[in-house]
Amino acid sequence: MPTDEPPTTIPTPQTKLRTKYFIIKSYSAENVTTSLRRGIWATQKQNEQMLNDAFLDTPRVVLVFSINGSRHFQGYARMTSLIQPKRPQDYVNRDFQGDISKWGNTFTLNWERVGSVPFWETDHMRNPLAENMPITRSRDGQELPERIGEEMCRLIDHHGIPIRPDLMFPVTEEERECIAGGRPPKGVGG
Repeated sequence: MPTDEPPTTIPTPQTKLRTKYFIIKSYSAENVTTSLRRGIWATQKQNEQMLNDAFLDTPRVVLVFSINGSRHFQGYARMTSLIQPKRPQDYVNRDFQGDISKWGNTFTLNWERVGSVPFWETDHMRNPLAENMPITRSRDGQELPERIGEEMCRLIDHHGIPIRPDLMFPVTEEERECIAGGRPPKGVGG
C-alpha cells in the first residue's frame, strides 16, 4: 500500500555527519568543574575564530578537556553555541580562574562524558595536524583529525563515570598527585 511518507535514505560516507574535535587545556581543575556545572566555557581569544568557524561549518564540534599538569584527559563536551562578543566579560571574571586578559567570551556546551584517561594510554595517538606530535603534547585549541577524536572519545567513554551535580575535578587520586607535583602516573617515566 503506497504511503505519503518520503523515502528513507540510508546515510552514505558522503552524507555522514562530520564532527570536528579540539583539545582544550584548562588552567585549573576548578575551571573544568565550573564548566561542568554551568554548561559554559571561555577559551583564549586566539581560539575564538577557529572554534566559531568549526561550529558554523560542521554539524558537531567536540572539545576534549585536559587539566594542565594532570597528565590525564578528563572528558569531552559538545559546543552548543557560537562564541559571541555580546556575552558579558564579567561572566568570565566571576566564573573562571587564570589570567583574565587572555580569556575570550563565553559560549555554551553540553558535557557528554566525564572520565579519567591517563596520558600513557594515548601514547600511540599522533596528530598529523600538528607535525605528528603525540596528542598529549597538544596546545590549547589544537584540532584533532576526526578518526583520532573519535578514538579519544571512545577511551573516555571506557573510563567514564556518572556526571553528577556534585562532581569535582580532578576525579582520581592519581590526577590530584600529578597536579600537586607528585609522582607521574603509571606507565610514564620521570
